[in-house]
Amino acid sequence: MLSDEQHGFLRGKSCVGQLLSVLDRIGKNLDMRLQTDILYLDIAKAFDTVDHKLLLQKLFHFGVADKVLNWFSNYLSERQQRVLVHGATSDSLPVTSGVPQGSILGPLLFLIYVNDLPSSVSSPSVNVSLFADDTKCFSTIESLSDARNLNTEFKNVQNWAHSWRLNFNAEKCKVLSITRKRYPIVADYVIDARALQHVPSQKNLGVTVSSDLTWTIHIHEKITKANRLALMANVDFEL
Repeated sequence: MLSDEQHGFLRGKSCVGQLLSVLDRIGKNLDMRLQTDILYLDIAKAFDTVDHKLLLQKLFHFGVADKVLNWFSNYLSERQQRVLVHGATSDSLPVTSGVPQGSILGPLLFLIYVNDLPSSVSSPSVNVSLFADDTKCFSTIESLSDARNLNTEFKNVQNWAHSWRLNFNAEKCKVLSITRKRYPIVADYVIDARALQHVPSQKNLGVTVSSDLTWTIHIHEKITKANRLALMANVDFEL
């Protein structure tokens, strides 16, 4: 029932599996001296902005109906939230969107909500991979025509998001072109009339991927962190 491209919160799947799946395809392209453009997409406040009415629609299309659907409706409704700051408590306000975080059902409900995101892409040359809300769109780029095709499918993904009242954070969405060509194909991928930022490397799910798919940057970051921890272990904290 759930998309094969979803790797989050599912038995037998993990962020490591998602990374390996994506990087294996990109590595094969690199072996053939082909460029791959990856769009790293960030859904703004993803778990908090799930529309309850639309979620119930999706549950219905999954075959959830009658008493069970009513149970989910009751589960999501009449929730309250308030804020405690320096001992002062705000008034309670109704929660009208979002899946209950920290709950057992919350992750599954979110996966159902974004399940059809990959199907918003129709081109067989454009791939979508998910780890919960972490989304990657990527394609082999041999010409500007391929880049335009990827941008078209990116627009389709944006249209899907708008239809389900989700928004991408343009500031956090990035483009990484993976190639060892001296002169890579450079193209704009547009969201809300602005081009996404091209980056030389991108940290994703704990791994820093560089434009040449070597691991120098990632290894350097890990060594720096290990040295920092080793230094802390040798420090004698005294009052």
